[in-house]
Amino acid sequence: MMDCNSKNNALFDSQIVVTAAQRQLSGMVSNLNNDASFHTQFAIAVAQPPLSSSVAVLPPRVSLIDNKYAQACSLKRALGSSSLSSHKTPKVRAGNTPGTPVRIVSSDSLQSASLSGKQKPRDDETCIYTYIESVLVGGLQRGNNDKPANKRRTMQPIHASEYLTPTAEQIAAYSHDAIAAVRTNDVVALRHMHREGRILRCCNHFGESLLHTACRRSDAAVVSFLLTEAGVSPRIRDDYGRTPLHDACWRGAPAYDVVEALLHIEPRLAFVPDVRGHKPFQYARKEHRGAWKEFLGRRRDLIL
Repeated sequence: MMDCNSKNNALFDSQIVVTAAQRQLSGMVSNLNNDASFHTQFAIAVAQPPLSSSVAVLPPRVSLIDNKYAQACSLKRALGSSSLSSHKTPKVRAGNTPGTPVRIVSSDSLQSASLSGKQKPRDDETCIYTYIESVLVGGLQRGNNDKPANKRRTMQPIHASEYLTPTAEQIAAYSHDAIAAVRTNDVVALRHMHREGRILRCCNHFGESLLHTACRRSDAAVVSFLLTEAGVSPRIRDDYGRTPLHDACWRGAPAYDVVEALLHIEPRLAFVPDVRGHKPFQYARKEHRGAWKEFLGRRRDLIL
């Protein structure tokens, strides 16, 4: 019975101590709120580089222009004291000696300093068109001057008049059976439609053609059939300015043979921007950029 009472008394006493501590902490926070300009978080960085060698995080909502806190920090450095009269000083990591210069910087500055020491971006973080211009085109220019000029330097961009404007007949020919044949990779059905005189150079009211759908959903056999046998031109854009190559690069997995079939017919498609200024290979997923660079490095003859 005595043991139980003593445990209850000890628990009651500990609750009183915790409550008193919470009240004292609330008063300190209230004083800081009255004096600070309510910035979220700042840090004191001791000494010069590296910043992470000795860093103390100040209490939240303390500003760089909190004069009382700055004066308290200066007083602590001058006296080498471990306690302050007006504010509670945060603990500092080992290595901070009295008289050591202290710089007060924001947490954003610490983050920027840590980012500046990072390594160069990985291969999948570099824009594919930066790779084309700096590595592929630049490598050719630094090569043998006796070689003929590459296509990239001599080709002219596709003029607006070269893109096909859908006619009412082509819009009407955009039928469900043709779309189904494209989505199911049914080349036999598409060839039968072509022999019957069906128009395969068709599109919907938004300018999305059968070739757009094939480049986004079908395999290279369907795309090659539409380009070569059916004579469908790849120089067609939807109302968003996307060419079939945009859709080919937009796929969930790299379809190199589809892209190769398009660029073999019209290499200028690689540099056509949509209405937002995005070129086809900028539609590729980030994790596929390295693979696309390797492909273009091997098949640079398609665009250079």
